[in-house]
Amino acid sequence: MKLPLLLAATLLLAPGPASWSQGAPKKPHEPEIIAPLPRVRLLAASLAGADPKAAPEPPTANDATKSMLAKIGWKAIASDALVRLTGPDKGFVPGNYLKEADIEWKGGKLIFSGGEPIDPKLLPMILDGLWVFVSAGKTPPVDAGNALAKMGLPPVIDGRKLVNPDGSATYYGQMLRLIYAEKPEALERAGAERLSQALDLLLHARDQAFKRQSADVAKTDVDEAKLMLFAPKRPGETPFGVKAYDALPGEINTFEGKLKSDQSTAEVLGDAPRARESAAALNVLKTLERQRYHPKAALPEVPKPGGAPAETADDADPAGAPVNAQLASGLPLVLRVLDRVNGAPLTRDQQENLIKSFPMGDLVWRLGAQDLWRQGLTGKGVKVAVIDSGIGRHDELADAVTSRTNLTAERGKALVDEHGTHVAGIIHALAPDAKINGYTVFPNDDANPVLKETPDPLIVKAIDLAVKDGNTVISMSLGGGGSPSDTVARAVEKYSKQGIVFVVAAGNEHDKNGVEAPSVAANAITVGALDGAGRAADFSSYGSNYDARRLSHVVKSVFMAPGTNIYSTVMGDNGESAYALMDGTSMATPAVSGVTALLAQAAGTLSLNPLTLSARVRDALTEGAEPMSLDKLPSNVPFDQPFLVVRPLDALDALRRKAAAETSARAKKSVSLAN
Repeated sequence: MKLPLLLAATLLLAPGPASWSQGAPKKPHEPEIIAPLPRVRLLAASLAGADPKAAPEPPTANDATKSMLAKIGWKAIASDALVRLTGPDKGFVPGNYLKEADIEWKGGKLIFSGGEPIDPKLLPMILDGLWVFVSAGKTPPVDAGNALAKMGLPPVIDGRKLVNPDGSATYYGQMLRLIYAEKPEALERAGAERLSQALDLLLHARDQAFKRQSADVAKTDVDEAKLMLFAPKRPGETPFGVKAYDALPGEINTFEGKLKSDQSTAEVLGDAPRARESAAALNVLKTLERQRYHPKAALPEVPKPGGAPAETADDADPAGAPVNAQLASGLPLVLRVLDRVNGAPLTRDQQENLIKSFPMGDLVWRLGAQDLWRQGLTGKGVKVAVIDSGIGRHDELADAVTSRTNLTAERGKALVDEHGTHVAGIIHALAPDAKINGYTVFPNDDANPVLKETPDPLIVKAIDLAVKDGNTVISMSLGGGGSPSDTVARAVEKYSKQGIVFVVAAGNEHDKNGVEAPSVAANAITVGALDGAGRAADFSSYGSNYDARRLSHVVKSVFMAPGTNIYSTVMGDNGESAYALMDGTSMATPAVSGVTALLAQAAGTLSLNPLTLSARVRDALTEGAEPMSLDKLPSNVPFDQPFLVVRPLDALDALRRKAAAETSARAKKSVSLAN
């Protein structure tokens, strides 16, 4: 058997004739470290009219540089800035933007940091490119965030956050505000596909300008994004539903006021549990307000020409700030307490904006997990095994991950990996009260290849241990070419018949290998990935597999869940807790595992036989799912293979209906026997 891949981030393969590996996504995940530019206050004083003694000295440009700048219509002024002298837009590029673009003054010349001279022919295009970002940064982030709310662009588009919880726009938000301000009528044509592709280009533009010394290339990316967003509407686009909404900071302030009032009232009445609950929900909202996406402020407020950048402490916590609360597990609490305080659930728009403002809230909203939370289903009492690479000690997962079992020969840092940490975070976001047990069968990408082992026996051992440890759900974001006859697939089948629910990635190879093993096991819940427009992701695997034992082809239903641009937990470069976007059936799989944990809790309340749990959950997911139409699938999909979009609330209803029907049948049979 070809050994499985962890189906998102790449992993070095072990030597040998057959090996599992991590499946590479079709595009790399976006780490949540889009390097921020330094925050700069808008300064009142400019070079003109200011005290010459107090004004910063202009850069010492030699005569050749002055002449060269003059020829292209630019001039060096104070604070290392450059001002455009000609043309309809007399813009400028502040010194801090030059610095972030790795451009500096040396010996009277403008050079790239590191000493490479700048080709004078490229300089006009480089400065034009930087001016695009300066133009976006001229609008303060909070004003840009308010503008986005009025335009109707939501806080999140395809996993990319446009607005921080305090209302300030991220880099993505600032750039979209700039683009749509140029042509507001184009908002009517906003569609999921074009917005997602435009955001990809804007991310690439930032990378080119501020990491690769190619601001001229960055401008071409921004121009292409404009063309996409301004282009005529095309048939088949997924409408986005742009609608104006109240800016989130105002809503959060209102919610905080209600929680404070309820806490005070409860204290006066001597209702300590109620006071503690309101105080805890208030603490979650205060923690949320300090959250920054992509991270912190993406573009600085721009000083006037000649103004010097000022150091600020904007990102420091205010004195007396509350201790950080865990946001994923705090979200159900906030919703529950606000429902109580208001006397009714929040409106749907309020719910959407609030939920999406949480780090992993976009996935929660897309799957509708909050509808199950309101019925008391948060995964409490359910154990979920994650057979993967090692789960990091992320602050958000501190109370969720109860054990980490290493089955590899690796140790130390080699046991902590983005993949396993990201997977665990997704499960926690959807089933915040479920207990997660990690079983490490893959070391991380930086592990010593000498210690790497063939994972097949490790995965089987992990499955055995996970069952022994009492896990109800086993999440496996791994796979490789194989059949139901393979060792791992047979282990999955063995324990599925005992009621253990296996949720397994279909694979990231499109139609190359069919549905990959071990998801091809008959009773495994096979998971494929949806993109942001609700279509099958271009990497998601499908197809039949040949079973040599039965001399037949196996066709699996593929349960589809969001699997592109999924925001979840990772460990930062310095070991700090962070978040990142990743793609893959590896991300869709824990999404279904989280939903399965909620259904498993519901099954427990219905007193269903644990030995039938796997079949019941699979049947409920099938009955509650929405079959995918052909226009959302690749053109060559086999007609005998179902693709089913997971709908958690409908699956819960199906589970309950089936249980009620069985209870009624037993009651009738009992009456009949008694008579």
